[in-house]
Amino acid sequence: MPPIEPPEWRTRRIVSVYALADEALRADPAWRFQLRFAWIGVSQALASLLDVSFVVTGVAPFDSAGAGFDLPAISAAARAQHPALPASDGILFVATGVPAPKQPGAWKAGEAELLGRVLTVRLARGEVASRVLAHEVIHLYGGVHVSP
Repeated sequence: MPPIEPPEWRTRRIVSVYALADEALRADPAWRFQLRFAWIGVSQALASLLDVSFVVTGVAPFDSAGAGFDLPAISAAARAQHPALPASDGILFVATGVPAPKQPGAWKAGEAELLGRVLTVRLARGEVASRVLAHEVIHLYGGVHVSP
């Protein structure tokens, strides 16, 4: 009798994602679905490069009021409101619906720790295909910017 092969889904490598969303994103009743679909899109977009499936295993709200427009301040507010998050399991995703201001300055759309586990990304209401999210995930895996 030939050996039984495991189903394809059993061989997938899974990376858990814990997502925190601010009040700007939560204004949309479908905010939880938005976060999950954004990560499904990243899994599909980066499948040939990373060979992993990102799975949102938890979502929680945070309040970014008073943090301003700067992504490090927004991320710090989220992390301060959730100090008991798992210390080393998966990715911590801080999602904000606060758009970059139109005033002059170096306003980032996203940022990630190089070879870390925390990333912060601005998402527009309903946005699920995010090039910025994919870009920041690459930084978590060691991708760097190289000047010509």
